[in-house]
Amino acid sequence: MVSYGQKSDRESLRRNFNNAVDLIGRDWLEQKKAENYGENERDHKHGRSPHPLVIRYHRGRIDLFDEEVDAPELYSEDHYSAGTHSLVVLGEHLSHLSDSHLVNQHGELISTDISDHLRTRLQNPDEFREVIAEIEAAALYSREGYGVDFIEEGKTKAPDLRIRNHTSLCVECKRCSRVTQEDRKHGGLHEAIQKSINSHSERDGIFIVNINRTPSGEEAHNIDKYLPEDTEDTTYHRIDLPFGELLILPFERQSEIKTIERQPTSPGDTPYEFYSDYVAPVISSRLNMNLELDDFRSKNFEVSLKDTGDTLYLENSSFIGILHESNEDRVKQILRQFSKASGKFPESTPNILHLKIPFLTELTYSEFDTLVNGIGGKLNISDSISAVVISWHRLKTDPDGSITYETIVGNMENITPRVEIPSRFELPGPHIQEFASMLEFQD
Repeated sequence: MVSYGQKSDRESLRRNFNNAVDLIGRDWLEQKKAENYGENERDHKHGRSPHPLVIRYHRGRIDLFDEEVDAPELYSEDHYSAGTHSLVVLGEHLSHLSDSHLVNQHGELISTDISDHLRTRLQNPDEFREVIAEIEAAALYSREGYGVDFIEEGKTKAPDLRIRNHTSLCVECKRCSRVTQEDRKHGGLHEAIQKSINSHSERDGIFIVNINRTPSGEEAHNIDKYLPEDTEDTTYHRIDLPFGELLILPFERQSEIKTIERQPTSPGDTPYEFYSDYVAPVISSRLNMNLELDDFRSKNFEVSLKDTGDTLYLENSSFIGILHESNEDRVKQILRQFSKASGKFPESTPNILHLKIPFLTELTYSEFDTLVNGIGGKLNISDSISAVVISWHRLKTDPDGSITYETIVGNMENITPRVEIPSRFELPGPHIQEFASMLEFQD
């Protein structure tokens, strides 16, 4: 386990935040921020969300540089958001890459400045998460004392990193996304269902869509035709849909004013507090189902907030949750990265496949055992890969505002590689089998 902390003083947080901003492009971030946010800093000007890095920058300016906002209920002075922390940590990673260069697949120098190579890709909303994974991996090996260069892929496939200093290894970085292929397919359909309900229902209440088969685009966009005509009443409805069912439940405490206490609730906890206090009890009593917020594949809150100091009053409130079972095998999703890395590695160097798995601790013990065996099996038939390194990152925030960023790392060597890992190079972390005792997996 590699663990390091960020001092809680504002200046060190600002310094690392600015390191990240300078790499991404301050002018570009300001331009996109101006395009996407109006006078009310809480709201987007457009229906679609801005680039996630723009959102994180926007929030970081509020957290660390005291920019004024018109939505104080969303921002507690004692709370730094996860988005702010992510840029602070990115800046800390960059501080370890000051001697990194841009090279071609043969290791020949292209530029001593990696900024332009990374910046263009960071500004691409479809690519930035993979670039951050490369930066994280590069910083990990740099902290181990190795020089790390970024490889510019030309006309032929090439890995992402080249490790130098007394040896030469290549590293291909793969980020295993929580968003599966199935999620991408269903995401737009879920959003269409939510928008259709929001547009045609004027009532407060709880809407649960239980999907038993994937709806067509037309069905998802026209779910409103199944809504009861009297959408302002307070009765329970169960409505059959061509692809499942729609349940409409009134809030049981309809006569009460719905409130959320400001302290100690952080802004990110508000949906969980609202769900726990006003939604979950209704689902439990009406449907005899104990559903956590995270059980919904998609969820949408429509809540008007009124701030009175210690309490947030919630008006015109509704919750839309979509239950849609996933058939995606998470272990197969990880092992699929071997085929995606195919053809990336040179024949003459030892090569590492570095897998970042954000959802590692969401696996069950059984899934983890299957993963370990699966990686071993893949290595047996992949002699171009000398070793696999997997990493998982955890960000912990202490009450005093200090943050600790931990990288949990493990490895597995190929016992019959084309080129072995040199004895003078130490793979980071223990054998991945030891994760079973280091991390808490699901039962």
